[in-house]
Amino acid sequence: MPAGDRLLQVHFPDSQAKLKAARERLAFDEIFFLQMGVLRQKRDWKQVKDDASAWRRLAGGAAEDAALRTDSRAAARTDRDPGDLNSGLPMNRLLQGDVGSGKDRGRGIHAAMIAAGGAQAAVMAQRHPR
Repeated sequence: MPAGDRLLQVHFPDSQAKLKAARERLAFDEIFFLQMGVLRQKRDWKQVKDDASAWRRLAGGAAEDAALRTDSRAAARTDRDPGDLNSGLPMNRLLQGDVGSGKDRGRGIHAAMIAAGGAQAAVMAQRHPR
């Protein structure tokens, strides 16, 4: 169904079948273009390169060593993977673990280190409903 006909049939349908077809096509178009925008944003985001990233400046340094000495739990050490940390590219992480494993403290330490290096960090947490 051409775009003009879709809009006409959604507002002034000739029949229930044409209304349904127009609505389905408009819904498809909306999701399709939303997904295309998300993929373009993802592509652009992955192309961002910061050779002087905050983590690179701090990784292996005294600030990292001091922070990790204060929290020896495994969760505080998960961000030391050199693959994506040293790439200079933006990074998303999802950390899951048991209560009391040091997830929040580890994220806080690393976010503070990244902020101290002049970059941005965001930490989100959700309380699990009981």
